[in-house]
Amino acid sequence: MNHRLGKIFAMGILITTVLAIIAFILIKLYTMVEKLVRPVAQFFRMDTIFGEITIIFFAILTILILVFVLGFISMLPSVFRYKNKMENWLLEIYPSLNYFKMWADEKLKMDSERTNWKPVLALIDDQYWPAFIVEENEEWVTLSVLYIPDSSPMELLIARKNSLQLIPMTMSQMLHNNRRYGKGHLSLIPSASKK
Repeated sequence: MNHRLGKIFAMGILITTVLAIIAFILIKLYTMVEKLVRPVAQFFRMDTIFGEITIIFFAILTILILVFVLGFISMLPSVFRYKNKMENWLLEIYPSLNYFKMWADEKLKMDSERTNWKPVLALIDDQYWPAFIVEENEEWVTLSVLYIPDSSPMELLIARKNSLQLIPMTMSQMLHNNRRYGKGHLSLIPSASKK
């Protein structure tokens, strides 16, 4: 029990730290862009239209344009290869980032082939377990079976594909059902949903 509380507390600190860093970067970026936008707005007398709101609007618009341009550049083939190498390296160091990556890919409707871990319900010894497919080939599959409700890895299982029944699901379904201690997983099992 104490181990689980410590794990929950550590995860809370990690998430808070990441959010604080993102907020700090966004605030710094805003103040930097605002210093560039203010003279331009004053030169064109735009700051007199709605006052300070005009400056804020143009600063945020400039940030959004910058984000779009960086996103566009990241899709260029040479940059894309480097981005994938960096992303894979980070996912090896911090496997829990796979949760965020899959969630973001799903929310942005990105190609599911790109996700590293695929959420499934796995039939193991007449019991269904929520798990992630970590790696697979034509014959074998590596599964990370999860604890409920926090969806953290419990154990690793390497098995022949034909010895398992795997029911795919979305990342949202996995996290939502696991937070509810498995309620909702039954609707994914074909024989259970017919009853």
